[in-house]
Amino acid sequence: MLVFNERLDAFARYWGFRPKACRPYRARTKGKDERGVGYVKTNAVAGREFASWEALEAHLEHWSREVADVRIHGTTGEQPVVRFQREEEAALQPLPHKSLLKKPRRRHALSLTFGRSAREHWARSQAFLG
Repeated sequence: MLVFNERLDAFARYWGFRPKACRPYRARTKGKDERGVGYVKTNAVAGREFASWEALEAHLEHWSREVADVRIHGTTGEQPVVRFQREEEAALQPLPHKSLLKKPRRRHALSLTFGRSAREHWARSQAFLG
């Protein structure tokens, strides 16, 4: 029997959805999601350093708008932003008026340095609890 992380389970119940697990090592069920993560890591952040979390978020927002959303996608042959507007935007529903599910967070400092090659595309970060 599959058991989800307690916090994910609580979040899903709160917002009224059911998480679905993909089978491990099955490209047909998970590969496209994982490839999107790899695309961001190797194209948006590899080889860059950010002074703060806010700087990283600002860079990713700009990169998403100016690069990722307007490129011609290799599989669909069209810009992702155009496809989203045509096929998905109208189906989005507003979130219910609920307060956010909050849990006290630990403060930490984060070093944001990203690898320079595809093999080092993960964030080499060290968190220090404060």
